[in-house]
Amino acid sequence: GFQIGRGSAEARQEYVDPSIAYQGAFVRSGRQSQPSETGGDLGRETKCTRRVPVGASIPLTVRCVDAMLLLGRPMPKQSPENDIMTEESDIRSANANIRASTVWTIVLGFAADPLMRWSWPDPRQYLRSMPQFIDACGGRAFAHGTAYVAGEIRGAALWLPPNVQQDEEALDAIMALSLRPEITEDMAHLRRGMAEHRPHEPHWYLPLIAVDPNWIGKGLGTLLMKYALQRCDENGIVAYLESSNPENIPFYQRHGFKVVGEIQHGSSPPLTPMLRTASFRPSKAAPPDRLVTQTQA
Repeated sequence: GFQIGRGSAEARQEYVDPSIAYQGAFVRSGRQSQPSETGGDLGRETKCTRRVPVGASIPLTVRCVDAMLLLGRPMPKQSPENDIMTEESDIRSANANIRASTVWTIVLGFAADPLMRWSWPDPRQYLRSMPQFIDACGGRAFAHGTAYVAGEIRGAALWLPPNVQQDEEALDAIMALSLRPEITEDMAHLRRGMAEHRPHEPHWYLPLIAVDPNWIGKGLGTLLMKYALQRCDENGIVAYLESSNPENIPFYQRHGFKVVGEIQHGSSPPLTPMLRTASFRPSKAAPPDRLVTQTQA
């Protein structure tokens, strides 16, 4: 199983004085974008920097809606689509009608995952093989009602209940047909290591969790994790995963997972097996979790 990575970069905004520059552009994480009519930051107070002609920076605190008015733009309307999602009611089981969309959300979320791109560095091969891989790894979650999606399928997690296994025959076929010959032995060692680290007791297994890169930082990964882990706690059953990106590990640790080993062979990136005991209650003081794509949770 493989999870997407996390990122720590916070969105940064700058207010451009309309008397100096008339573009009305806001800068976020190094990219410029015009303020949209949906105004996702309406009413949220942020630290901004006002640009002045002599190049000096004078810190001030403004509301984005005030900056919009100063720029002579209409006040934006709040859009629910831009709100940070904080309700567990946003989580639902994916049925057959949205199975394909769920799979493609995971494909997007893993587009930069170290292990996935080591497996299929060519983007065309990745797009051909990854949907099949997802179906073999976690497709049985759909039949058991444990394929969960957040919002409008902007995030997804495929959980396998106790005693439900991955489709190993399908995985064998995918690896044989799609992997480069020079990494087949390394992948075989990884898969054997994964089998050796799986708990012998009944457990919930998370092979895949991902968020659409366009919706990172909205708390979707946290919602998906909490939703499933609540069920684990209610039934007193452990949860298990393998993290395919070291940057994911702190995210999973905040949800109670502990590192139980490392799997690596040859040229492969490391896989980190992680186990979580039931009835864990995360600390309220833990920082907000933000699964983002680099690849995530």
